Amino acid sequence: MGVRQDRVHTEVLLLAAVYGDVQYDDINGSWVRIPRFPLPPNWMQGDTDLLIELPSTYPFTPPKGFFTDKGLRTRSGVSITHYFEGDSYNKYSDLGWAWFCVHIKGEWRPSASLMKGDNLLKFTELISAIFANPPTC
Repeated sequence: MGVRQDRVHTEVLLLAAVYGDVQYDDINGSWVRIPRFPLPPNWMQGDTDLLIELPSTYPFTPPKGFFTDKGLRTRSGVSITHYFEGDSYNKYSDLGWAWFCVHIKGEWRPSASLMKGDNLLKFTELISAIFANPPTC
């Protein structure tokens, strides 16, 4: 394994300690999947399938967003911004995924010490915060 793949593998172990079943690309380290990512009570579903694609420059560059099951709905029924079920921004629409766009601007600070800098666990904490207070129209 290369340095990047080792880093992703270590981060997957960290994610698995929190979320249980975590799958990933163990060859290139290009994606991580959490099949039952928990959603807060303000959503119709209790969980969603979560896919995070990692840029080739990860961990120095953060993910640009994540994919979820299509059909996510809040209990209040409000429209969610930066969430795309169709294929205009979503390359996996035909596979049943929806795209949730996230813009991390200058706030991503990775470190050689996994727990001192930003990592996938912190990214999933950001995702949980987004689900707790989804951006709406």
